[in-house]
Amino acid sequence: MGTRKLTRKDIVREDRVHAALSGIYEWSQVHRKWLIVIPAVVLAAILGAYLWRIYQRGRDERLQNDFAEALKIHHATVGSEASQSAPLPSQHRFATEQERHKKSLERFTEIAQQNPSSPLGLWARYYVALNKNALGEKEEAGKLAAEIVQESDDVQLQNLARYFLAQQAQAEKHFSQAAELLQQILKSSSQTFPKQAILLSLGESYEALGRKEEALKQYRELSSKYPTSEYSRQAQDRIARIETEKKLAGKG
Repeated sequence: MGTRKLTRKDIVREDRVHAALSGIYEWSQVHRKWLIVIPAVVLAAILGAYLWRIYQRGRDERLQNDFAEALKIHHATVGSEASQSAPLPSQHRFATEQERHKKSLERFTEIAQQNPSSPLGLWARYYVALNKNALGEKEEAGKLAAEIVQESDDVQLQNLARYFLAQQAQAEKHFSQAAELLQQILKSSSQTFPKQAILLSLGESYEALGRKEEALKQYRELSSKYPTSEYSRQAQDRIARIETEKKLAGKG
């Protein structure tokens, strides 16, 4: 299949999964400034374009359509949210986040169970983990993410799972584990993963461990390589705070 840029007319002619994945990507571009200030959400910006590549390799039209519909549920409007805030056009609307996550979990679980080892099946398992985590099933979500890291040969998906696990580890104050996972992401061959988010999280983990010099190294690299990023501003604030603390300690 060719790699030319699709026009709006092309998108309309393509099937539902193409429209769904293109919708995620377009929404992420429009809301890039908002996405970039939330490390947990910024990863959504890579999903549309990347999942489109996975889709192109797909063989089962029904699987593709089921996955597209599950994505629409996952990103559906909740309560009185403005419709333009949703990344995908959808007839789905839920009263609460919990209700949406339950329905999304149900649909992605069906896909994952029927296609456990296919590319879209593995992505469905990732979304199962996200929804389980949101519903409080954190241990099960962590197990699923760890399985994805081991079973998938898709570097992008592996890194998303690692980042999910790193966030869990940070929340549980297991900062050494978080740092190890984040280092694995930085060492991987994935070029589209948002490195600035990883550098900030890695610096935070080192800082929590009391390894201030290593934290400064991450923050300075982030500030140097991505000077216009919102992450860079946060890194500069942390650099200033650590250096102030060092000066005060030296005077003590």
